[in-house]
Amino acid sequence: MAASTRHAPVVEARCLTKIIEEEVRTTLVHDIDLVIERGEFMAITGPSGSGKSSLLYLLGLLDLPTSGEVLLDGRATSALDEAERARLRLESIGFVFQFHFLLPEFSALENVKLPMRALGRRSPAEQDERARELLGLLGLADHSHKRPGQLSGGQRQRVAIARSLANDPLVVLADEPTGNLDTHASEQVIAMFRKLVDEMNRTIVIVTHDMALADRADRHVRLVDGQIESDGEGEHATTPQSIPS
Repeated sequence: MAASTRHAPVVEARCLTKIIEEEVRTTLVHDIDLVIERGEFMAITGPSGSGKSSLLYLLGLLDLPTSGEVLLDGRATSALDEAERARLRLESIGFVFQFHFLLPEFSALENVKLPMRALGRRSPAEQDERARELLGLLGLADHSHKRPGQLSGGQRQRVAIARSLANDPLVVLADEPTGNLDTHASEQVIAMFRKLVDEMNRTIVIVTHDMALADRADRHVRLVDGQIESDGEGEHATTPQSIPS
């Protein structure tokens, strides 16, 4: 009987430390070990200044650790040059930030197509089809022609999430994705993340102060002073049947 094949974790941090040397030497992240498996929905919380965003930027290869290693799908990344890191980010990681960063002169459809154009693996027709598919998945099929200024805050953030999925990444990393949204728009985004995990087996890691969002994750990691204080299951509330409009 053949042995079963075990996939490498999507993301793994090994003894991850980040120190900045300015007027005062500051340790942002200290000696963190963290394994993120496929299909996980992880929330990272903690007080302001606890290192949440610093950790997320290290996991997303947007910053380099002072020491330690980040592995992406089993691949060590510390020895990559900046061009290699940029290519790996584009191929394998989707990002969602507190502010959507959509280009105001482009339609929702055109904004979602931007990562695909940068990667260059799909034809223009395939890019168009993929972007429409993602916008439809997120309840925005009727808004693909609109520019960001014509969309609500929740709709703009859902376009940003569609854009993060454009290149079919291994993991989506989100930094305070509901931070600028009202309660209704936040619920739209939370419901969408749960749908992506439950129905599409997406891997999502979110830094948040929003405990309603953290409680809907499957795993809750709390940071204090740059270190993991606790790591356990989230509340994982009942999945909404549909994304609110």
